[in-house]
Amino acid sequence: MIIASLKIPSGEVVAEIPLPASASELSLARYVSFLSEVSKIDLPGKNAVTVMAKAVSEFSGVDLETVFRAKLGEDWNEETQAIEGVKTLYGWCVNTIGQYSGDLRAEKDHSFEYNGERFCIPVIRVQQIGGAILPDIEAGEAIEAFETVRAFSDHVSKGVSVRECVAMLQTLTDDTDKIPFVKRLRALVPETESVSIESADYDYLQGLLSAHGDEDGNYTYSRYLTMMAILCRKEGEKLPSNESERRAFIANRSAFFQDIDAKTAMDVDFFLLTLFNVLGKTHHVIGSLTHQALGAVVATTKQNVNLTRAHSSTKKRSTKGLVGAL
Repeated sequence: MIIASLKIPSGEVVAEIPLPASASELSLARYVSFLSEVSKIDLPGKNAVTVMAKAVSEFSGVDLETVFRAKLGEDWNEETQAIEGVKTLYGWCVNTIGQYSGDLRAEKDHSFEYNGERFCIPVIRVQQIGGAILPDIEAGEAIEAFETVRAFSDHVSKGVSVRECVAMLQTLTDDTDKIPFVKRLRALVPETESVSIESADYDYLQGLLSAHGDEDGNYTYSRYLTMMAILCRKEGEKLPSNESERRAFIANRSAFFQDIDAKTAMDVDFFLLTLFNVLGKTHHVIGSLTHQALGAVVATTKQNVNLTRAHSSTKKRSTKGLVGAL
């Protein structure tokens, strides 16, 4: 951990923040919430600074009101590594998760330690989920794992679509332009059929986001824990064959994993992604934790370039005006 100082424009320190120096010092819960905020930065109508502030709050644990009081600051600079404002702190957070590097081990089982206990994911179990026909895995656990991945995939895809539709409906002013997004939203959320979404107010649309958009990443987090609970076992451990016992086992193991760190979860994610690549399979859930780390870096770089261009353009216009006045 490192300690960073958040300062208000006057230079006064408003908060001393302990920051994870690597993914191993960051909880999976905070990591997923951080990614959930970062994913909104390019959505139409979203204020990039607000998104950065919320992302910083999720990553650091500092309350949002304190983050909003801090000065904006400059873009993150790896050479100076100065952390004083929202933008520099956001850059630090993105840089920290962007440092992650997975271990290629496509032919070996994956194992890790958590809370003093060792867990393993056999290659054969992942191959079954990827569609390989293998005789040495129990049908019950193959079905359970596949259904978890499928449900997870469907919900994440739906959440992304709902967020995009709501963002456009909150941004567009012409009802004709809203039609495609209204149709998409009604297909995703049938209960909106009886509502005039074109003229729906802000609170109603925010309610849709909360219910169906997985805005805070809670569903993503809980589903990933469920997938780990199914796939990761202690030596000699099996999923119970009785359905009610199996459900109880998965629920208890998910609760056990709830404080797991981001790096351990990302290692599992990277292992699954590597195997899927070997099988020639793709899945937007498998690999989501590691892909989004890279995506956050790319989005931040793009955002910094856009802000720099805007600043440069403003500066040129200002200079031109001064020259003309002389």
